[in-house]
Amino acid sequence: MSNLKEIRVKEVGLILDKERHLRYDLNAISEIEETFGDIQVALTLVEKMNSKAIKNLLWAGLIHEEINEDGTYNITERQVGSWIGIGNIADISHLIVEAFGQALPNEKKPEPSLIEMQRKTQTKKK
Repeated sequence: MSNLKEIRVKEVGLILDKERHLRYDLNAISEIEETFGDIQVALTLVEKMNSKAIKNLLWAGLIHEEINEDGTYNITERQVGSWIGIGNIADISHLIVEAFGQALPNEKKPEPSLIEMQRKTQTKKK
């Protein structure tokens, strides 16, 4: 990650059993890494419409709404899986990817260094 101060936790709304909000904070990311080992692996599986990945990432994105004081959750992956069907799986996978995209820092084109600018100037003169 290029600039940690740009990381922001944003939410993406969706309707499942009720109105809910996907949020990928550190707790969600930790849960995903525990299952898949790597966030990128999990996102790649979601894009390939892998049902286990979609269910896990949807659950992880919702746990912030269902957390108890002792750190346990009032929501299970099985429960979340019951809210996903053929009619909404593509939309849900798109929302998961969108929510992750919003959580990542904005990619800025790096400023060219002084040396790079000098090289470009010298190349143009030749």
